[in-house]
Amino acid sequence: MTISTERLTLLSPDKNFAEELLPYRNSEFVLKYNCMRERSLEDFRKDIEKEEGDENIFYLKENSSGRIMGVIYLTEDSLRYNVGSLMLEYWLGEDFARKGYMSEAIKAVLRHAFTELNCELITVRVFEENVASNALVRKLGFIHEGTLRRCVRTPVGRIFADCQYSMTREEFKS
Repeated sequence: MTISTERLTLLSPDKNFAEELLPYRNSEFVLKYNCMRERSLEDFRKDIEKEEGDENIFYLKENSSGRIMGVIYLTEDSLRYNVGSLMLEYWLGEDFARKGYMSEAIKAVLRHAFTELNCELITVRVFEENVASNALVRKLGFIHEGTLRRCVRTPVGRIFADCQYSMTREEFKS
């Protein structure tokens, strides 16, 4: 599946993206606010290979340079049951941050989820200390539902509160 926006192409997973994307994925910038461990190139390729064919994972390619810059996942919403919801997860390389790319990509994925997948609700969980990501989801129209204190311990032992957000199909403004 491919989704196009003004500046981006959202692509299906392809293990050939691994080498280009791994430095971003393993960077302090990405790992700081994601509950992930560093991966070797071989393991990262295997991870992506398992994702191939999953139409709810989108690799972000900058049209002007052709560079792969990040990933958006639509995954099972583990906090809700049988209400047509999915959870949005994402990360982006620091070189591309704060340029509106993730906002542009998420809008396209939300449009896809609400129209093509007939999703009723999308949720997002953001570490409380991640000021930029909290601002992004609020700007996109997600509603803050609450914060779970001492919710996540990362692989390096940091403990974060987790801000919970949601957006219904009716609240989405394309």
